Amino acid sequence: MKRFIPTGLAASLVAACGLVISAGAAEDGTAAAVLTLDQVPAPVQETLNRQSAGQPITEIEKARRDGAVVYTARIPQRGLD
Repeated sequence: MKRFIPTGLAASLVAACGLVISAGAAEDGTAAAVLTLDQVPAPVQETLNRQSAGQPITEIEKARRDGAVVYTARIPQRGLD
């Protein structure tokens, strides 16, 4: 039996707001800042709310990669994290 993994969610987030999956640190070695939803810019909030489909957003990190600010969010879905 094949298992569905929501890869479209990750692709949408990357395309919509430049969000990427991170390992908890920026590429330049600095620690990523952990934020709440009300601390991120409105376009990021809108995208996260739309993509989370009502699921809780458990963590948002802000980091800098290649000179750009990126946001990483954890949104558990159907038992996946």
